[in-house]
Amino acid sequence: MVSFDMKKRKLKNLRQPLLSKFGVSTIALWIGLDTLYGRAALSGILSYMKRNPGWSIPMNGIEPVNQSSETVSRLATGLIGQFYTEAEVSQALSFGIPVVNLTEGPSGCNLPTICLDNVAVGRTAAKHLVEVGCRFLYCLHDPKMGYSRKRWEGFQAFAMEEGLDVTAIPQDLSKPLAAIIDKRNFQEIARHLPSGSGVFGVNDTVVFGFMRHCVDIGRSIPSEIAVMGCNDDDVLCQLASPSITSIQVLGHDIGFKAAELLDTLIGRRLAELPHRQKVLPGRLISRESSDRLATLDPNLAQALRFIREHATQPIYASDVVEANKLRRRALENLFKQHVGHGIYEEIRLSHLRSVEDLLENSDLTIAQIATQTGFVTAPSLERAFMKKNACTASAWRQSNPKYINRIRCAK
Repeated sequence: MVSFDMKKRKLKNLRQPLLSKFGVSTIALWIGLDTLYGRAALSGILSYMKRNPGWSIPMNGIEPVNQSSETVSRLATGLIGQFYTEAEVSQALSFGIPVVNLTEGPSGCNLPTICLDNVAVGRTAAKHLVEVGCRFLYCLHDPKMGYSRKRWEGFQAFAMEEGLDVTAIPQDLSKPLAAIIDKRNFQEIARHLPSGSGVFGVNDTVVFGFMRHCVDIGRSIPSEIAVMGCNDDDVLCQLASPSITSIQVLGHDIGFKAAELLDTLIGRRLAELPHRQKVLPGRLISRESSDRLATLDPNLAQALRFIREHATQPIYASDVVEANKLRRRALENLFKQHVGHGIYEEIRLSHLRSVEDLLENSDLTIAQIATQTGFVTAPSLERAFMKKNACTASAWRQSNPKYINRIRCAK
């Protein structure tokens, strides 16, 4: 006598060939729609579906997501979802169907994955906070979440390259929304951060909660503490006061690519697409929460803008002073008081940030980059780069995650 479980396993094994034969694929989606990322990923999946009329999604009431385990086991040909923990990954694998993950997953996760390049997110955040003059960097993150750990790793790496103090502030982001933004989470944190701090929250929600508490205890954002998040949830970012600087997450592109990969796996065309792909973040949307220039002494703000607007040109401290109303000694004192170093050092850092941007995002030679970033020659660039990063520009480029990912995707 054949047990029910044996019959179930046989049906599961037969399901994919039968569905392929009749040209129908039933796709289950385990995606949270309470975040912008989840909604954007679903939009990308639906866009792919429109090009593949053979796909269908079983409804969960009025939503096309989070079908029951019984529905997935009985009907689904493939599964796309957000699997953060080992238990969630194990459950996804237990269905015996092709699965694609939309997030980093736990350490050692072997699911086919299309996700954001979260290390690049962290580096982008740290770079922005350094550029607006923050001298102490902090990251609100959840070490249990794979995507959060990676964002912290990128954030920490960039800060250490800049020689700055950087501190992780653990948060539990698995809690309900109301608990995440509860001001009690941030009481001691916000009160003791030094002036000149920059805080990156790995998502906009945790930043929203942190800023609410800062306002309540009289900490000024951004003049005392510059703050930024990630996901660019426009409603949440604009609802906050001041509005939140955030990094765009291209969830639509990730959802589309995930659907494309799942289609390949269902069709057993295993060699067509890499099973782990990372999508670079979108633009950084600068808003009030990190606009420290607006709160600085007008002469200092004007000098910093001048330096940043001429970051690709060979300018000197005398050029900055000439464009300013203050005498050099007074302006140097303002730089040392608020930025932590002098005018020349800020010019050199601005040039080197332009170098790093071109190393990451272009295939220009070191000599070509030197002429486009205020350095006269490649050797002068290399000397300044080595002093700051303790390695050559070429070595830095070859080990840079963003550059490596861009080259891999271009192949």
